[in-house]
Amino acid sequence: MKKILPILKKAGIIYLKVAGVFLAIILLVALLKSGKSSGGTYVEGTIDKNGNYRKGYVRKAFSTDPNAISHRNASSKYYHTKGKYLR
Repeated sequence: MKKILPILKKAGIIYLKVAGVFLAIILLVALLKSGKSSGGTYVEGTIDKNGNYRKGYVRKAFSTDPNAISHRNASSKYYHTKGKYLR
C-alpha cells in the first residue's frame, strides 16, 4: 500500500494538470468565438447613380442610442395602428 500511494498522488497531479490545460483551451476558444460575433456586419462600398464612390463601413450589431428601445416601440405601435398598410 505504501508503494501505491505515491503513484496515485503523482497520477492525481498529472490528471489535474491535464484537466487544467484542457479547461484553459476551452475557455480560450470560447473567448475567441464571442469576440467575432459582437463586431457587427461589414457593408461594402458602392457607387451611386452619380458615379460617386460610397466608402464601406461596419454596421453595428445593435444601437448604442439610449432611446433606441422606446423609438422601436413607438414605431411598432405606429405600424400596427396607423401604418400605410392599414389605410
